[in-house]
Amino acid sequence: PVLVMMGQPKERIPFWPSQELAVSSSMSTLFLINPTSGRKRNGAKVASLIENAYQEAGQAVEIQEIDFSRLDHILKDAIQRGIQQIYAVGGDGTVNAIGTRLIHEPVNFGVIPNGSGNGYARNIGFSIRTPSPLLNPSTLL
Repeated sequence: PVLVMMGQPKERIPFWPSQELAVSSSMSTLFLINPTSGRKRNGAKVASLIENAYQEAGQAVEIQEIDFSRLDHILKDAIQRGIQQIYAVGGDGTVNAIGTRLIHEPVNFGVIPNGSGNGYARNIGFSIRTPSPLLNPSTLL
């Protein structure tokens, strides 16, 4: 398992579905979006950008709003169904809630910083702006 950050790191790290990546089309991806994260509360917009990017790349994706009261069940179910990549879309609380539950699980964990502070992303040197591939999905291929 690996941790993937969506943003603009100091070095270019492939992180999005494209022909460059060694990601098979059978690799399942789940984005868990906290709709109340951040000042703009733009979860629906980010979900639309993710869906468009994956659609343009010809890859399947599953997107769900987070129901924190059912998070354990959602993650367990996703892993049992063979989801191999799980992304947290939200702020530090969202990243913590999902990330701590995935320790020792056989999945890759990614983060799209979309909170009001995004201290986690800032502290490891990533931009906290919406990742450019989300804004222009045609750059994925």
